[in-house]
Amino acid sequence: MQGRCSQPQLYLLRHTKVVNPNHLCYGQAELPLATSFQDEVLLIKKNLGPWPWPILSSPSQRCLQLAYAMQTSQELEVDHRLLELSFGQWEGVPWSQIDRSTLDRWADDFVCGSPPEGESFLALQQRVVNAISDYLSSHDPKNLLVISHAGVLRAFYCFMNDWQLSDAFSKEIAFGDFLQWNLQEVSAKLSKQSSSL
Repeated sequence: MQGRCSQPQLYLLRHTKVVNPNHLCYGQAELPLATSFQDEVLLIKKNLGPWPWPILSSPSQRCLQLAYAMQTSQELEVDHRLLELSFGQWEGVPWSQIDRSTLDRWADDFVCGSPPEGESFLALQQRVVNAISDYLSSHDPKNLLVISHAGVLRAFYCFMNDWQLSDAFSKEIAFGDFLQWNLQEVSAKLSKQSSSL
């Protein structure tokens, strides 16, 4: 984490800790936030530095609650394309109860494969890139804070750094962590990607 830059920046922030004692599979399923939420918000604000900025958030409650806690007079927009990966039929099911052979097949090709009635990691990356591109094409923020999920942050990290999506999970992103890029670099990368389509 960096923070505190004079040039316009894009920050992608993962939501705070959730309560998941039953080790449920959750992507777009809702889970309650931990009791440490307020302390985590204070630490995030300290790490991010000077405030406020516009916020673009996933509609998940664990992201929106953080967005509301961070929000001041700056605008807050919500985009469903910033939701976590959809695990389809596995949502809300304990990992230990998911058929092992089906889980292994998905893990072997999570980039293009998907859980039953879920989505692939490639589809996740495409919608995330489109969401950020659409926002930046219609706004001119000095800085932008995107509040979302670990899968979303990993997908965009792979896009910005030309990583293979198969390597996405080698990027560790803890609760409350954020990634940061110069907004001009992000815009240039997005423009290059659009022109190649």
